[in-house]
Amino acid sequence: MKTRAYKTEKLRASLNKRNHLLVYTEIVQPQEIWHFFCTRNNTKKFTAYLYKTFYLLVPKVGSIKEVEGRQIIHFQDSSYILVIGTHGLNKKNLNDLSKFGRIHNLSADLVILRIKGRGSCELINRLVGIDATKMEKGKNSIVPISSQMGSISKISNTVFELIIPSSYVTYFMSLIDTILLRLKSIDESEIKLDDLYSKLRNH
Repeated sequence: MKTRAYKTEKLRASLNKRNHLLVYTEIVQPQEIWHFFCTRNNTKKFTAYLYKTFYLLVPKVGSIKEVEGRQIIHFQDSSYILVIGTHGLNKKNLNDLSKFGRIHNLSADLVILRIKGRGSCELINRLVGIDATKMEKGKNSIVPISSQMGSISKISNTVFELIIPSSYVTYFMSLIDTILLRLKSIDESEIKLDDLYSKLRNH
């Protein structure tokens, strides 16, 4: 795991007190990342199996659940991402899951980029073009990444996790550096105008 810390001037002044915000980025490589597509007639069996075996409740579309180092993201309709932090899936687990649909190992293809700290929302807004403050805790959203699709989860008001292709890590880290330098050099009125232009571009 790699950790980087950035210090920039606080975006919104509070009285005459000078504050700073910290934005940390971590490249998290869990033990396994799986994509699972459940066939419609097996949804109930799949749900029951996940709870019985891993104590994971299947969340609604666009939501995430996490138990003991295992995370499930309800990506789209019958499509799920399973993130295994510890104790990977064994052969029996894989055989059982394959009975409910198709499962693919994406551990070598994807990586998790965790962004946390005061100012993480401002960074996320510019990084993937969404309004991070309006996302609810425990929610997930699909975001376009060049010609591919990525996923962003809001863990808390100051912690976000992006699932991106491994090949895009260097590009994203460079983009984060650029965005943070931009945030450091603009004042509150410019930030609001910048947000407005960002929203207009997305409509």
